[in-house]
Amino acid sequence: MNISIIIPTKNAYDKLKITLSSLAVQTYRNFECIIMDNLSSDDTQSLVSQYQNDIPNLVLYCSQDEGIYDAMNKGVSYATGEYILFMGASDTLHSPDILAQVNDTLTHQTPDVLYGDIIYLPNQYISQPPALSNRYFKSGKMICHQSIFARKETLDNYPFHLDYPFGADRDWLIHTFRDQNTFVHIPVAIAVYDTSGYTSLAVNHKAVWMESGKILRKYYGFLMLPITFIKYYLVIKWQKR
Repeated sequence: MNISIIIPTKNAYDKLKITLSSLAVQTYRNFECIIMDNLSSDDTQSLVSQYQNDIPNLVLYCSQDEGIYDAMNKGVSYATGEYILFMGASDTLHSPDILAQVNDTLTHQTPDVLYGDIIYLPNQYISQPPALSNRYFKSGKMICHQSIFARKETLDNYPFHLDYPFGADRDWLIHTFRDQNTFVHIPVAIAVYDTSGYTSLAVNHKAVWMESGKILRKYYGFLMLPITFIKYYLVIKWQKR
């Protein structure tokens, strides 16, 4: 099973090195790694060259993008794998055999989306539900894209919407779920997620909440769970202050 791993990056030499190091030790080798670089001015290109012998099918594309999700969409257009995983610079795969475990699962099952658990740095294990539901999404919960292997055609059919610079993955996930695609959960930690990323920065929290509320209203109107409605309503009021 060929897997594509797409990593958007810009001037993140040290963080990207951490991610590439975790890919280099994977026991499963039938994967490609696509680096979508937004015209970095650091030594990203030389770093990628250093890992050419350690990571099969490591490719670097350098072009200006309109944000992380634009880079991810472009990466999908280049990908040749049947399933795609998105990672951020400094995210790591949880163990050297995680791709082997995923491949074994996909050998016996072929869902549109395979998702697993996630670890937030420094050591917070987040177990995902074995089955997803509208109630899960209405509550405001979300599955990190670092723990999702999506069939390429699901991303071709519904790319990330650039109108949501902080939450396009939330929009994609809810749309894909409501569009009757099949989901399978694998009860292992897929990745270790660096919570210092773009959407996790404190300066962006207000915008993230505003956008998340907008996406939930798009799909569920005001039928989201009462506590979730109150939570987003308070953030909106805060935004207007």
